[in-house]
Amino acid sequence: VSSKRSQSNSPEQFASLPVVSDMEFHLQERKKSLHGGSITPDPDSQIWPIFEPKSDPLGLTLIGDLAECDMNKIKALAHIELTTLFDHYDIVYTRPKRKRKTKEHGIFGVPLEIMVEHDQKRSPGATVPIVFQAMINFLEKEGLYTEGLMRVSRAESRTK
Repeated sequence: VSSKRSQSNSPEQFASLPVVSDMEFHLQERKKSLHGGSITPDPDSQIWPIFEPKSDPLGLTLIGDLAECDMNKIKALAHIELTTLFDHYDIVYTRPKRKRKTKEHGIFGVPLEIMVEHDQKRSPGATVPIVFQAMINFLEKEGLYTEGLMRVSRAESRTK
């Protein structure tokens, strides 16, 4: 049995097959899987490409050669390496401060300047947002006669 295997896998047998780069091989696999073909070829067929990985003289691995799970591991290792380099060369790195995103519409979370700009489109002479004017009008009419409206609730033990 072993003599049959050694004869069937001899290098002379594969000499006539085309040499395919690893990228082309993966693309061929992908086409087969998309068109419903099997990903693993028939062992008896003679259409197996010879897979030759590209060798790098420095032994480096390119980022494009890594899988997604390997990329997550690389992020952590790269962070450690950068931290070590920064410490070694006394480089101080601070992240740039995030710019706050300002809302352009709405009532809550919108800067007063933007509210005034929007309200000036409705009434040209407005210097205070309409929302605040409505709140002040309500407090003047209803709030002055309602007991405890502007009160901050606290425990009695704290106020004594």
